[in-house]
Amino acid sequence: TSGMRPVVPPNPGDLVITEVMPSPAKVSDTAGEWFEVLAKNPVDLNGLGLDRAGDSAAPVTLSSSSCIHLDAGQYAVFAKSTDMAMNGGIPTPIAGTFTFSLVGGSAATPGDVQIVSGATVIDAITWTSSRSGKALQLDPDFADATANDEPTNFCDATATYGMGDLGTPNAANTQCGMIAPSGMCDDNGTLRPIVKPAANALVITEVMPNPKTEPAQEWFEITNAGTAAFDLNGLGLDRSGDTTPNMGAPSVVSGPCKSLAPGGYAIFAKSADAATNGGLPTPDATFAMSLLNSAGDVQVVDPTSCTTVAPVTCTTIYDRVSWTTSVDGESKQVKPGATTTTPTANDDPANFCPGIAPYGDMMNKGTPKAVNACM
Repeated sequence: TSGMRPVVPPNPGDLVITEVMPSPAKVSDTAGEWFEVLAKNPVDLNGLGLDRAGDSAAPVTLSSSSCIHLDAGQYAVFAKSTDMAMNGGIPTPIAGTFTFSLVGGSAATPGDVQIVSGATVIDAITWTSSRSGKALQLDPDFADATANDEPTNFCDATATYGMGDLGTPNAANTQCGMIAPSGMCDDNGTLRPIVKPAANALVITEVMPNPKTEPAQEWFEITNAGTAAFDLNGLGLDRSGDTTPNMGAPSVVSGPCKSLAPGGYAIFAKSADAATNGGLPTPDATFAMSLLNSAGDVQVVDPTSCTTVAPVTCTTIYDRVSWTTSVDGESKQVKPGATTTTPTANDDPANFCPGIAPYGDMMNKGTPKAVNACM
């Protein structure tokens, strides 16, 4: 029989935040953001608050005339929208909605979300980076409310849901593989120290600050001008002096070991989605900042050398380029003869020339991840 019964509220540890989507790519953030919880014990969600820590808004309270019940081992998703045509196709049911915005996260301004019961925090997580179109998911081996306090126990989602973003809302997370501690990366199942670039080895060779579609088609390119391979892991992608909220600290390249051989090229892009980034070759990482059309710059840094408060400054800068103007749809390329010298060659505007070769969807001109072709 059915009838009224007391709410069974969770205690700290009964609910574990297991996945968060701060930056959907297939739909807008205003409709496609979501996060997921796992029940460790039978609980009701009625009366709980969904919240960002330290913001000025009150928690969003979950209310329903029916019991919003979870059994042990059951997942629940909270989302910005319940409309599958708007939210990217999040599998139903959706246990509740929220109105605050999830942020991509940086060292200076981490993203966060929490579940509260009155003044009691039931569970909370923070993150300092995330990728467009990829949920951050907790490795299932660490599905408890203490282990999810450690950001290294999260990884990028790899399974597709709904309209094509990556995540497993309302389902068990996929295994993260080997969790690499700080300063290490996973080299085909073996943990090893990250190899940092030698002095003058990393050279920025091409930038696209003013693509036909902004900012989704922005990117820049580096080459290894040294004599030994280095890893892209741990590099910080940055705009000097950037104080824009949530973008004041470098985007950090993460994931399995990504080695760049001498003479090799890598590109970093605003979006990893070929349908929106102009048909780029597969980017090696994405960044959060926006490149400026004029009076702009971009730099690659060691993020461990950077301050943690805005304006963020870094003492180890592997390379930096700047520009005063840009042309719509044309990259700015370092002339081929200048890319094999030192990073100081690309400090001279006379060593740059415009991209002339259409690439990808043919809207823009440049040579991403290839030898520059200009005079």
